[in-house]
Amino acid sequence: MRARHEIGVTFSKNQLNRLLKVPNITTFIGLRDLGIMLTLAHTGIRLKELTSLHTQDVSFEGKGAINVQRAKNRYARRIPLTKRLRAVLSAYIKERGVLDTDFLFINVEDNPISPRTVQQRLKHYGKVSKVDKEVNVSPHAFRRTFCRLKVEAGTNIFVLQRLTGHSSLEILRRYVEIYGTDLEEAIEKGFE
Repeated sequence: MRARHEIGVTFSKNQLNRLLKVPNITTFIGLRDLGIMLTLAHTGIRLKELTSLHTQDVSFEGKGAINVQRAKNRYARRIPLTKRLRAVLSAYIKERGVLDTDFLFINVEDNPISPRTVQQRLKHYGKVSKVDKEVNVSPHAFRRTFCRLKVEAGTNIFVLQRLTGHSSLEILRRYVEIYGTDLEEAIEKGFE
């Protein structure tokens, strides 16, 4: 028998917006945390990739991009910035200033932020926004949400594979099966 494959929980757009509204961006930690959540939400980046980012991995030339150098499969990739992510990361890097460490996301002691701290901060925002009562708030929920939203928007699966760094199309195929809109569009074709 074939094993049944499912996709973990994702955020609705409403839940994602509720999470992104919580950080107090007038503080360094709030601005950093918004930058972290937006980077996760707008790039589909993995937690380890996020905590391994350096300031020089973010480019604001043209439309801007994040260059993931330390990827799970060891293949570097370029992820273009959305307008909102570009604005938040620009403000965060300006606030962060020039330091001895070149890690992008840092804690208040100017050390690289740990994956565990990111997980704890996300749990905190899940609790404050009450999203945690509906969905488990985790870095991977952001990644799954990114994939789902891109599939729903009709993004080509090969482009999505390049953005997310998936080595195989198998995982992305599951998203297309569940969230793809091509069946709804195809069913009416020929009957117009």
